[in-house]
Amino acid sequence: MNIDNVELYLRENHHHRILLNYHTVKKFYLRVALVQLDIRFLKSCRTKDIIPKLLWFKTANRNLTASPAYKNSQRRLLSAEINH
Repeated sequence: MNIDNVELYLRENHHHRILLNYHTVKKFYLRVALVQLDIRFLKSCRTKDIIPKLLWFKTANRNLTASPAYKNSQRRLLSAEINH
């Protein structure tokens, strides 16, 4: 049974609140799946020592972006993003 059949069945045989609950639960599971994909992406970045764009930040001096302190802070932020 595909999603369209489920929605059609609920629409025809149950109260509209059941269909609303179905949509709410479906959205929740979609969000969970997307978060799991995000975490998988961040973990693969950490494994390959790649810093994703979301962790790039501006510094007062452009030369500081090549410094070990900048790279270490990006790695700490990446780990914090994965763990929390």
